[in-house]
Amino acid sequence: MNKGNWKSRVRMQHLRTVLAVARSASVSRAAESLGLTQPAVTRIIHELESELEVPLFVRTSRGTHCTHFGQIVADHAELVFAQLDRAEDEVREAREGLSGRVTVGVLVAGAASILPRALVRFQHERPGVRVTLIEGTYDYLIPLLHQGGLDFICGRLPAYRYREGLEVEAFHQEEVALVTRPGHPVLAGGPVSLAGLRAWPWILLLPDTTLRQLIDNAFLDLGLPLPHIACESVSVIANRRMLLETD
Repeated sequence: MNKGNWKSRVRMQHLRTVLAVARSASVSRAAESLGLTQPAVTRIIHELESELEVPLFVRTSRGTHCTHFGQIVADHAELVFAQLDRAEDEVREAREGLSGRVTVGVLVAGAASILPRALVRFQHERPGVRVTLIEGTYDYLIPLLHQGGLDFICGRLPAYRYREGLEVEAFHQEEVALVTRPGHPVLAGGPVSLAGLRAWPWILLLPDTTLRQLIDNAFLDLGLPLPHIACESVSVIANRRMLLETD
């Protein structure tokens, strides 16, 4: 038997017929279940036996039963059809959005509220879909998106230099606020302006982030130098702690 040749010549009909005979222990019942004639079933079995060069079934007074070789083929045929049934189910579920996997790149802005709320609704409607979140900046996430490692990115609209080859959709107008700890001296000084806030150290996002560019431009539009930047960070936890413990 030539292994490569056998794999190329064996057909699903061969495996289906072996399985039907093995399950029913009868050529006639197997033929009926397959919608074939008994001679056709016998011919298919002989074809496979000729390819494998071993007997697959033996006839006795109690019916047609698998030989040791026939049981091996029948067991593997059972696995093949079980895998095909599973593949069909997975394709159907994926087509209907009931299973699969979605990998989302997320920036801090998206991770804070928009994406978690969307995921709660999505997982309620599609509980079989696994979602993976990868947090980072556009410098890290955009190459992953181009390489196919991400399905999409949720975050502030990227700068135009990042948008080449991408489809960008705006679906939310964000409100940006400056925050400080309760009791900060700036809160007791009357109306707050960007010029007045320059007297205090700032925590800002990294220079390549969209929000950082918006803040920088707000100062430049007023003809003001940028404030003293004590720290550049995208860590919500670290930023919160620094805000609570310093001015």
